[in-house]
Amino acid sequence: MAEEDLIQVETQKQKAEEDLKILLLPKDPVMNVM
Repeated sequence: MAEEDLIQVETQKQKAEEDLKILLLPKDPVMNVM
């Protein structure tokens, strides 16, 4: 159970970082993420 929670937290952290990158890059964020 703890392991699954860790995986979930890591996934959420990764997604949050990607969302932040998109917000911080005003020019064509889709291309920068790919």
